[in-house]
Amino acid sequence: MVDPARVLNIREKVVEKFKTCENRVSSEKWGTPEFDAYLEQYAEIMETEDYKVIRKQLEIVQDSHHLNCAYLIWFDLETESTIYLVDASHEDNCPPGCFDEIMYEVDHEAMRNPQNGIASDVTNTEE
Repeated sequence: MVDPARVLNIREKVVEKFKTCENRVSSEKWGTPEFDAYLEQYAEIMETEDYKVIRKQLEIVQDSHHLNCAYLIWFDLETESTIYLVDASHEDNCPPGCFDEIMYEVDHEAMRNPQNGIASDVTNTEE
């Protein structure tokens, strides 16, 4: 559904910044000056053609399926973090570099057995 070469380019840029960043600030500190300063390091990625194209592709998927958000993440095995690459949500989207601890069992399973890929996971619904 999305251009894999563009996703790879975005992933490489985000992960490189994440790995070299000395003062990472997780999304638990959302809205704080420290969090905003941390995310500023990734701002240039959102201006790239790759990011804009992938975000638009995700918006199409999201909107055509009436989803609140569709996003791409990267699992960092060393820190066991979920790092956002592109988030197409129209409100409160997570910019590149935003990260959380891994929360869902489907994500833990993917971390334990990466060769199996990651199963689709739908969250925040009654079902």
